Amino acid sequence: AMTAALLGTGINIRDVRAAHAGVVRHDVLAGKSSAGAHPRVGKDSDEVEILFFSSDATPMTEGDQRSIEKVFVREDYRRAYAGDIGELIYPGRVVEQFVERLERAVDRRKTSGATIVVDFFGGVAGLVASRVFSRLGVGAVVMEGFANANIAGTAGKMNLEESIERVARIVPTVDAAFGAVVGPEAEYVQFVDDEGRWVPPDVMLACLIGQLQPRSAVLPINLSRGYTDLVESEGGIVESSRTGLGNVAIKAAGVGADLASLADGRYIFPAFLPAPDCFMTLARALEAFRDEPLSRTREKFGASFGNVARERLECPWAAKGRVMRGLAEKFGADPDAILTEGVLLNVQGGWVLMLPDPDYPVFYVYAEPEEDGTQPADIMQEYVELVRSLIDDQAMISS
Repeated sequence: AMTAALLGTGINIRDVRAAHAGVVRHDVLAGKSSAGAHPRVGKDSDEVEILFFSSDATPMTEGDQRSIEKVFVREDYRRAYAGDIGELIYPGRVVEQFVERLERAVDRRKTSGATIVVDFFGGVAGLVASRVFSRLGVGAVVMEGFANANIAGTAGKMNLEESIERVARIVPTVDAAFGAVVGPEAEYVQFVDDEGRWVPPDVMLACLIGQLQPRSAVLPINLSRGYTDLVESEGGIVESSRTGLGNVAIKAAGVGADLASLADGRYIFPAFLPAPDCFMTLARALEAFRDEPLSRTREKFGASFGNVARERLECPWAAKGRVMRGLAEKFGADPDAILTEGVLLNVQGGWVLMLPDPDYPVFYVYAEPEEDGTQPADIMQEYVELVRSLIDDQAMISS
């Protein structure tokens, strides 16, 4: 339906058929298209999520997304006459070119001969897996590959915990470097160490930073400052970004970072693609933990990393703008306050971030103490009450 609609506006379409978003991004980055779009099943199987990419394969900015939504809602788009209908192209060797680019970006000496266990959670990335692992010399035990394009919507219904447990049981028996469960969208990767223990995403990011020692990293402002200390301890620098995957990806591509992440299981390596890709994540993990086992590296960081607490506050859409204005008026004169996104304050004992959610009627308050002995609640409660009072005041005004 989307292809037919775009052809009807006079746009030429390169249809790569069943492929994960990384293949589409690579085709755009190779200069074959001026932009890209990738429809996929949303979190709910009745929803469709459409990712749009700019000409450099970065996610489309929030401003461009709003522009598209306005045109779509108004139905104010171009309609082509018969002679101007777009051309439908089925390009050849798209997957092969993606794999070749991946191979050039990876140190094959560190991947060749390694064994990993991977569950693709029924996602379409499983179609590419055999070619990727063959080219990298990786012996992979693939547990749940791609079955049928017509039942892709069932992938999200699978149980993540069961998949992790299944991978964890097999990793020690085949002497694998690690195990991984790849989300059906081929962006999220959950890791299991060589001893069969799940590694939380926040700890995994610390492990990757510690082993890869990136010269530059991009991290969103709501992550623990412990990551910054870890990067800087190895001589690297950290660029702060607005929250959200798109903002982090665009910033990482712009500064040429070695690594970027939201500490949620999505890892960006801009030297390959300016967005998360499961195969690049697995390859970099092999480079990092081929000689130094993941089980030994994770012991340095414990069960979790950092000490960031988060409070979620319901906030009506109509009140969001007024709440932000109230915060800006209160803290705008503070020279240390950062109002780029929400309000970020360096307070005695740590930092606090008050941030509206861009997609839901919710406000968040984050806090992290500077010292382990201080609890985040001790420094954030005052600001939670401030945001809550502003929300309540605006609710009373509206009523």
